[in-house]
Amino acid sequence: MIPSPVPVPEPEPLPARSSEPIPVPVPALVLVLAFAACTPSPPSPAASSSPDSLLLGGETCRTGAECATGSCSLGMCAGYLMGSTELAREVMAPAVRAVASDPAVAAGLLALAGEVLADADNDRFVRARAADALSLLPAATAVPLLAPFLADPEEPVRFFAARALHRAGDARGTEALRGFLDHPSRAVRTMAAEAVQGGARGSHQGVTSR
Repeated sequence: MIPSPVPVPEPEPLPARSSEPIPVPVPALVLVLAFAACTPSPPSPAASSSPDSLLLGGETCRTGAECATGSCSLGMCAGYLMGSTELAREVMAPAVRAVASDPAVAAGLLALAGEVLADADNDRFVRARAADALSLLPAATAVPLLAPFLADPEEPVRFFAARALHRAGDARGTEALRGFLDHPSRAVRTMAAEAVQGGARGSHQGVTSR
């Protein structure tokens, strides 16, 4: 089970539901609260490109070049699943995409993101970020894993699974996204409209999965 990071003060995109608090390790707390001040750097060839480093982070660092995602904050590497805002994940996405061109790395990312996504005990927003991470991987491998989560009980998971499928050119994702265009929340309607208008492999800007 992946512990839930403490959210930074960003607008909540989807209606929150009451749940038992999930303990947050001090390193994860520091990482999330400090991420807004992080300046990404291209990772050096020596930086680890393991799935754990890319998605979870947590290694000690002095500069972003020492981190798989190119992002170092207060001495800790940031992982994609710990990015509680769309902007935080946007600055890490190029590094994830770049190493995902290696089939071995892509397979490891697929396995880890899929494991986080499938574990219903994980925080729903962490699971949603795992679906978001799958949109960075080759569609041929990500689509079969994402499709079942269009029917997930958690709305954030359904939304980001739909968006990832839509970006991969899968009509099921597009259809599911259009269902959010009539959502009671204006924020959710806006997110869905931006995603649909962005088309396949569209922009990642303007959406959070906090």
